[in-house]
Amino acid sequence: MTTSGLSIDRLAAGYDNGPVLHGVSLHVGPGEVVAMLGPNGAGKTTLFNCMSRLYQYQSGDIVLEGRSLTDVPIHRIAGLGLGRTFQNLAMFRTLTVTDNVMVGAHARSAAGFAASALRLPSVGAEEKRLRERAHEIMDHLGLLPFADRPAGDLPFATQKRVELGRALAAEPKLLMLDEPAAGLNHEELAALDDVIRDIRDRLRITVLLVEHHMSLVMSLSDHIVVLNFGRKIAEGTPAQIQDHPDVIEAYLGAGAHA
Repeated sequence: MTTSGLSIDRLAAGYDNGPVLHGVSLHVGPGEVVAMLGPNGAGKTTLFNCMSRLYQYQSGDIVLEGRSLTDVPIHRIAGLGLGRTFQNLAMFRTLTVTDNVMVGAHARSAAGFAASALRLPSVGAEEKRLRERAHEIMDHLGLLPFADRPAGDLPFATQKRVELGRALAAEPKLLMLDEPAAGLNHEELAALDDVIRDIRDRLRITVLLVEHHMSLVMSLSDHIVVLNFGRKIAEGTPAQIQDHPDVIEAYLGAGAHA
């Protein structure tokens, strides 16, 4: 199996009422933007949850940069280089934007729990470094004007940037974006396109996204994987996927080429 990037090998997962993923395999190379498509219930979010170790998979393997995630506990996932945003915003609504972003930075903190609890001198220096790092990310995402505002008081699109900032603060090697365009208007969508490209090109972070907004997927993606009923039915370039008959039938619809 390829050791660079992300490799998912014959992943099977399910619940008490039956299987959800049926031997799904895919590879995301370093520096790629790869999109996962599929109708609701196709297994996309389940696959993300298996990668994040929120769900246990029954068989198969997930390998990031040559390291299997099968036995990695959930609290160590961020430290191994996996960052994620969620379909439903996962943030601390009463905390400031700065504090929300710093939560992500703590995943890479060198200060241990005991040192933090005892407030040793090294912790103060580390907190200063993390705050500076958070402000760099916020500046890049246009969040500095909201630094001291409670995150829950901000417009929806801005809250999505806060969550993206939290994920980036953990310095991921691979960033998983779960429907980042949901709820955005046309201008916000164009800005998101630019942000994701910059994450790949400037920060050199590999991106795996689940998204229903086809113009964003076709514009951004180097490679697309399509799931239906928990099985991979197609993969290829945007042009190949747009013309794939199984994809048109399962997901895109007859008007996809219009």
